[in-house]
Amino acid sequence: ALAESVEVSEDGKTYTFKIKSGLVWTDSQGRKVADVKADDFVAGMQHMMDAKGGLEYLVQPVIAGADDYITGKTTDFSTVGVKATDDTTLVYTLVEPTSYFMTMLGYSCFAPMSRSFYESKGGKFGEEYDNSAETYKYGKDPSSIAYCGPYLVTGATAENSITFKASDSYWNKDNINIKTIT
Repeated sequence: ALAESVEVSEDGKTYTFKIKSGLVWTDSQGRKVADVKADDFVAGMQHMMDAKGGLEYLVQPVIAGADDYITGKTTDFSTVGVKATDDTTLVYTLVEPTSYFMTMLGYSCFAPMSRSFYESKGGKFGEEYDNSAETYKYGKDPSSIAYCGPYLVTGATAENSITFKASDSYWNKDNINIKTIT
């Protein structure tokens, strides 16, 4: 939904996405915190691999260089086949043609993450990643997450409920039919 186009190389191993312009990241109050950039998809993928939360196995055999980065054979994320060549161009390089790759993009491990907002909340990448650091505040509550999707988390009670409200900043806000979800 955030791309305006995609091109697939003749060999089926390179996917080039043109990210829509004018998309924004907002805080939990709907205030703009940054523009959505192609690099935010790179940041999201690196964060997923650094955090090792259990989903990395989905991309490990598919994205070029992912296995070496995840297993620690390299600490250089630039060797992984996820690159932003400019603010609106995102390129995935695969190990081999993967007929189901486009459907994989719906998996949460492909979600973008605002690099600038993440870093402003103490987030670090690579060997410096440490979500237990005292300075790491990203994702600790709804106000420490940046949003670019159709909903904002406006309330959360541990082990009880989460409330989502339609975002006025979402690019397709006029087509959101459900305004609040609890």
